[in-house]
Amino acid sequence: MTGAAPAGAEEATVLTFSVKEARAYAYRVSLSKEVIEAARTLQPCDPEEDPYQCDDAAYEHTPNCPPAVALGPRKEGPMPEPLPGVEPKRGGSGDDVGPSAPPPLASPITLNEQLSLGTLTNLAGVVEAGGLATDSYVDLSGRQEPVMHTESDAFSGNRGLYEERCAPPENEEEYAHYLSRSSQAPETYHLAECREGECTFGGIAFGAESEEGRTVVHLAERGGKLHGLVHASLHDAVWAGGALRADLLDSTITFSTDGTPGGLEYSVATAAVGVRLDGEPIVLAPGQPIEVGDVQVGVAAPHVTAAKDGGALDVVAPGLYFALPNQTVLFGGAELHVTMGRDLVPPVTIVDPGIDSGPIGAGLDLPSPSPSPSPSPGTTTVAEPPAPEYAVSRVETGGWVVPATLGAGLLVALLLLFRWVGRYAWGRRLQRARPFRSIDWLYRAFVKT
Repeated sequence: MTGAAPAGAEEATVLTFSVKEARAYAYRVSLSKEVIEAARTLQPCDPEEDPYQCDDAAYEHTPNCPPAVALGPRKEGPMPEPLPGVEPKRGGSGDDVGPSAPPPLASPITLNEQLSLGTLTNLAGVVEAGGLATDSYVDLSGRQEPVMHTESDAFSGNRGLYEERCAPPENEEEYAHYLSRSSQAPETYHLAECREGECTFGGIAFGAESEEGRTVVHLAERGGKLHGLVHASLHDAVWAGGALRADLLDSTITFSTDGTPGGLEYSVATAAVGVRLDGEPIVLAPGQPIEVGDVQVGVAAPHVTAAKDGGALDVVAPGLYFALPNQTVLFGGAELHVTMGRDLVPPVTIVDPGIDSGPIGAGLDLPSPSPSPSPSPGTTTVAEPPAPEYAVSRVETGGWVVPATLGAGLLVALLLLFRWVGRYAWGRRLQRARPFRSIDWLYRAFVKT
């Protein structure tokens, strides 16, 4: 996949893309191997007592939100409000902003609270639209609260297009709300929000309380463009027992692209508004931390890398952070990793007769595609590819090249097959068992780019 269309083929090419991950969280902290093993030792799961038989992939699927809170399969969700007095960083292809790298995490395995996570892919023959919204989630492990978790996937037979959960289900004033919706447009939308007593994050030392918290991930292909929104916010938040307060902490990423260098646009902003330390107003400007004892506190400046050819965009807006000598704790952050381009072979378009009939997420500033005849329910529409062009060349190779190429291809195929079985509960249990856990690590390290 390339960022620019081949010369003379602009009209024949189509947008292709892969949003590897769009993540928004209220709280995130890296976990060491020792912490994870200690937690399992101190609180072992008993399959006979656990209603989900200790299966990390199992959870409660039944919608339970009160009418005043529920959004259902199509009702538009909340949109982030503009930050007062804050001008987002805007740019396009080749416009890198912020520090050379985002704040490092001590470990790639992190605990996320109030997490919204989405992926969207439309390549030739490969389509994905899915994600999750959850109260608590550990990377490479899974959901922690089975009654406060939702998932959706438009192209998987063992996941639904829509899930919605609330806790407690009968309360319309103080609650946590989780929603996941996906369609074969492709489009995916995930929302995690909380109010008052349900908005508590982290541990005793570096935890937070908030009157309202929200994370949103919305990805959609419409009108020949890919659009996205990744957002996290905390309202009236307090840390350290009230010593540090903020009226609003907000991180918002938006982007759109048609796969060409000139067609990429993005904006990103992170800000803490109305910050007070021990009752005294202070300014936490992005990239300008303050020292509080042995702890460094600050708002991380967003880090953006945008490829010059328009083929990739990486945005990390970590939000507010507490930096310790061997640990970093993040609040209200957003992250996006996407590759895109133009391809001569159109991707497969699958029309779902159900949830695709209306909007599934928060409103995006999207152009309306030109109307076209709707296929009958249950049919699959495949775009007609343009006439192929061939170029023939002859390469002299040694005898070792073919076996080495075949061996490498076989290894990648086995890794992909092993990863594919993770769609099923028995496959995920197999991936976590030794020595198969090493195979999953190889996939993530060398295949999942």
